[in-house]
Amino acid sequence: MKEFRVSVLDQPGQLALVSAALSQKLVNIRSVAGISSAGPVITFISDQEEQAREALDELGLEYQESDVINIKLSDEPGELANLTHKLAEADINIDSIYVLGTQDRQTEFAITVNHLEKAKEVMGL
Repeated sequence: MKEFRVSVLDQPGQLALVSAALSQKLVNIRSVAGISSAGPVITFISDQEEQAREALDELGLEYQESDVINIKLSDEPGELANLTHKLAEADINIDSIYVLGTQDRQTEFAITVNHLEKAKEVMGL
């Protein structure tokens, strides 16, 4: 599973353009975010990496990819705080975090970090 950070124009319809291209390649978007304060960027999580690359390449858009760590936490107060505290104590910076879904009192997160293997070790993965 990968995070894709796509640079887009600061104008209406960019998310529509990207999501339509991804859907044509049958890419399922697990989570998506848009940020415009530091320049318009669309970020999304998908496990159909090759098809996502093809769609973005065909649009001629610049993008970056990052590996993500998937983790399920109990859906109760303090679980995210406990996890992020452990990462902070290990001097691991969280670059991005996404909620992928909640089921059976478990919330699944996708996280990108500056030290992937160290973070996996801290998380017991």
